[in-house]
Amino acid sequence: MRSLGIPLDRAAGKLSGGQRTQLALALTLAKTPRLLLDEPVAALDPLARQQFLTSLTEAVAGSDLTVVMSSHLVGDLERCVTS
Repeated sequence: MRSLGIPLDRAAGKLSGGQRTQLALALTLAKTPRLLLDEPVAALDPLARQQFLTSLTEAVAGSDLTVVMSSHLVGDLERCVTS
């Protein structure tokens, strides 16, 4: 959470939308799922989307996790594939 800049002393409901999304990803990845389905960036601003997708691609690299992402933002999907 520190590397994402999420304050550890703040309740989840008091976080920004982007921070809540990053928290949800961290909690999900902590369970080491084998498959992850979602449209995770739909409500995020461009900077939060970039940070989220960077965190996601770093988490997936070298793991057995499969991510199926749907999005109308083709550029975001292309960045994930080429990362």
